[in-house]
Amino acid sequence: MYRLNNLEGLEAKRNIITSFFIAIILVFTIFDILSDQSDGVGTGHLVVEGLIVACCVVSLFFLWSKTLSLSLKRIRATEGELLETKHSVEKWRSRAEDLLKGLGEAIHGQFIEWNLTEAEQDVGLLLLKGLTIKEIASMRECSEKTVRHHASSIYHKSGLQGRSELSAFFLEDLLLPLHQTNPSRA
Repeated sequence: MYRLNNLEGLEAKRNIITSFFIAIILVFTIFDILSDQSDGVGTGHLVVEGLIVACCVVSLFFLWSKTLSLSLKRIRATEGELLETKHSVEKWRSRAEDLLKGLGEAIHGQFIEWNLTEAEQDVGLLLLKGLTIKEIASMRECSEKTVRHHASSIYHKSGLQGRSELSAFFLEDLLLPLHQTNPSRA
């Protein structure tokens, strides 16, 4: 894929600045021609100034076309980078989706192994997501006391001491370096 380098960016800036100065010369030369015509200056002088105007117009055309060409290259390069980034994001999202699906299945499997009821599994997932007891009670349309009871039952059945240990139980293996295995689960 084509990538713009800094020199091309500098060239585009230089072309714009040069165009500005040529445009100033062009405007002053046109005003000079108009002034010279009213003063009755000779044809030779007007022809020379006319050539200067023509050179300025041609120079502006070439500078603007070169700048436009560089801008189009930059747009194409940016579009290419954007497309690469979109593909990369889609690829990552797909992998993450697979991993999250696998993690969800692993969590569900562990809940079943702990013999959690359906209500306890629901509360356990919400605890893992970081919701408070009050938020869980509101979502499940039950009392906070019921949610606390389910949470206590989860901790008792799992042999864990609380929410942080519950979260750590599932996240511990995810946060280890790839080449290292968890000795407590090996």
